[in-house]
Amino acid sequence: GGVEHMSNWYILYVGAGKEDSTRRYLNNLIKDMGAFAFSPKSEKYFRGGGRLNPYVLANWIPGHIFVETDAIRDDFILSLRRADNHSRKIYNLLGKNYINFVLVPDDEKEFLKKFMNDKFIVTKSVGVIVDHRFVALSGVLKGYENLLKPIKHEHKHDRYVELEMVLTGTPRVLNFAIAIDPTLEEVTQKR
Repeated sequence: GGVEHMSNWYILYVGAGKEDSTRRYLNNLIKDMGAFAFSPKSEKYFRGGGRLNPYVLANWIPGHIFVETDAIRDDFILSLRRADNHSRKIYNLLGKNYINFVLVPDDEKEFLKKFMNDKFIVTKSVGVIVDHRFVALSGVLKGYENLLKPIKHEHKHDRYVELEMVLTGTPRVLNFAIAIDPTLEEVTQKR
């Protein structure tokens, strides 16, 4: 196999709750530009509701849309503005001096990719909690437990763990859904 082609990821900052509508609007504009916008989702534990699957999909990094493109930033922005006839909407989205449109460094991009499937969904990990630490038996967190923050006792039943990372220069806390393996839960509690 040849050298894997590396495209750039950019983040477009949008208001929380506007991810899906903005992503659709962007994809409409850039579909002929060989670019693609996505907003990663993650499974999230939803207590109650008596549903068969208590996990729902939520925005993994609220307020962030990712754009994948081979184009360099300035060319892409120009094409984007042209595609929307230099409308106020795209100008407002990009912000003054395009401050809202930021390149994701390759190492951060590769790190994020480890946790998402090909539909940009972060699925839950199954494991146990030992001494306030989540130990993954399966799922995306397996092998990354040392990066997770300890679970505070009062959050034990919230079914998520937190991982801190720096994303485009800003510290962020990413949440990951977890499921506790019921066959092992009693074991860890009896000790």
